[in-house]
Amino acid sequence: MCAYWSERGIRLRRSDAAPVLYRTDRHFMESRPDLWRRADAVFQEQYWGMVHAEFGLVTPPAGVCAAWGGPWNVYPDAWCALRELRRSGCRLALISNWDDTALRILTLTGLDRYFDAVAVSATLGWEKPSPEIFEWAGARLGVPPSECLHVGDNYWDDVVGARRADMKPVLLHRHPEWCAPPPLPPDVAVVRDLAAAVPYLLRPAHPVAAGL
Repeated sequence: MCAYWSERGIRLRRSDAAPVLYRTDRHFMESRPDLWRRADAVFQEQYWGMVHAEFGLVTPPAGVCAAWGGPWNVYPDAWCALRELRRSGCRLALISNWDDTALRILTLTGLDRYFDAVAVSATLGWEKPSPEIFEWAGARLGVPPSECLHVGDNYWDDVVGARRADMKPVLLHRHPEWCAPPPLPPDVAVVRDLAAAVPYLLRPAHPVAAGL
């Protein structure tokens, strides 16, 4: 989005924009999950209105919504973690609340080769935190939910959904300096990157499968 703003004469550094987007995401995840999941025009207006308000900018035009998305980059720690998990014999599933572009994005980034199953809400008709999408992924891996561990960056979808499905959750919270994680049950671990999640995934209690 920095390029979008720059084209309109608004100079914002990526390092300044990233924390604002991160906090705005989490505001809608926690306070307006109904809008967050719909991701429609009403959501976009409120989301970008909040982002621009934090920067002291006027409410954005509709074009900001169309400009959002891609190019997609993969966190370096994700590559390392996925390779280690595959070498260790873990079966992996991706569980995502996303539209029908998810498989194309996975292919473009090269992530598709690491997953034995891909559960996308737009395709299956279930979305996190509904337990059905987690259960579908576990069934595709041939593993009971109680033997799966799920790593996700959204407490309201990932931690709550995994627990509903009887999976062990780990919360990925990359930037505690930008905003604090929500209050968590004592048995939920918090990691700052996927590399830090690998030891949890390779513990004897969870040797077979992981959802990401």
